[in-house]
Amino acid sequence: MEEEKAGKKIKGFTIEYPRIVDTILTEAYVSYNGFVKKAVAMWDTGAMRSALDSCIIDDLEIKSESKRRMYYYGGETEADVFTVDIVLPAGIVVPNVSANSTVLEGHDFNVIIGMDIISQGDFRIDNSSGKTVFTFMM
Repeated sequence: MEEEKAGKKIKGFTIEYPRIVDTILTEAYVSYNGFVKKAVAMWDTGAMRSALDSCIIDDLEIKSESKRRMYYYGGETEADVFTVDIVLPAGIVVPNVSANSTVLEGHDFNVIIGMDIISQGDFRIDNSSGKTVFTFMM
């Protein structure tokens, strides 16, 4: 879907699940130095920053730019920081994302979309009809 608001083109997408779900997963692409890797992204409103699994970092040979303290439910750790572009459904490009490294082995996803991206758009979840309808526009 595409709209225009105050002269600016807004892109968006909607995903409808057949039941109420507790995890929102979408297709995404991670771009670095002209190379692109297809990924599965989990949308996490509890994450301040987006994050990349080590398999994405290794496959794209992404170079760490710095380190950052990362706090989570189990404590804290130090994470490498990488700058990448993330392409969301509907061709929504989020450039220059400062993403943390993380290990997501054993999960159905390899990218976390955090509030650094979510807060740039309109994020909606509707469970009123007994199924989850997720919409994001930016």
